[in-house]
Amino acid sequence: MADTIDVTVFTRSTCPRTDAARAVLDKAHGRFPIALTEVDVTFDAALEIAYGNDTPVVLIEGTERFRREVDEHELNIILQTLQMKRGLRREGPKA
Repeated sequence: MADTIDVTVFTRSTCPRTDAARAVLDKAHGRFPIALTEVDVTFDAALEIAYGNDTPVVLIEGTERFRREVDEHELNIILQTLQMKRGLRREGPKA
């Protein structure tokens, strides 16, 4: 059983929605045991083709959950459900 919930966010440096998505994800990171990975699609042609101007795109445990905007309430429900199913505890603050 994994100790964290894998969250991957595909971004691009020129995406105006990235900062808002980061703020929501950072807030969730403080509440839930997530392993957050950010990938800039501009460095990978296949990812650029796949996600284009739809960034940010958020995958939770490999399943796409959000595209263009991250709904904080929905994100919390998804993470809380996964946390409960796995019996995970919240991580402490990162040092």
